Amino acid sequence: MMGRRTEVVNEQVLSSAVIVAWAEAGHPAAHRAIRRYGREMKERSRFDDMLVTLKAYVIKTDEQPFVPYPRGRNVVANLMRDIWLPAMMENAAEGTGLPPTRGSTTTTPSVAYFAAKALKREGFKLKERELNRIYWNRNNIAARLEASLPAIPSSTLPAISSATFKESI
Repeated sequence: MMGRRTEVVNEQVLSSAVIVAWAEAGHPAAHRAIRRYGREMKERSRFDDMLVTLKAYVIKTDEQPFVPYPRGRNVVANLMRDIWLPAMMENAAEGTGLPPTRGSTTTTPSVAYFAAKALKREGFKLKERELNRIYWNRNNIAARLEASLPAIPSSTLPAISSATFKESI
């Protein structure tokens, strides 16, 4: 199963023009990614090797504070948690034979029950009900992430031909 996840992650890489467009539209994760990349390239004395669009964005925003995430629940803020916990629960369920989650009428403990107990002991405030919700929503992460991205004008996106698109699939 891990091989398939790796395939999906490596299937397509966004162009820097798209990431810069998102950053300029106010997306905090894109802004932070470019700024961190620029800082790393400066530390390696390779700033001049960066693409012009990235370099221009880093220079323009270098003295500005990081773009904050919006208040309240944010998809990106919990992205790693929402990916990692269901994967951990699936692996534990396969290894133990327990169901990953349980309904309110089920008396048999689930992986979510034991995970909530372990997380509480380590200081994390996630109850079994919240772990169930995260697990049940695991297939919606990409759609929620896509919905959180700001709209960017199509004129800023690089042109992609149908042949190139078919090659990336």
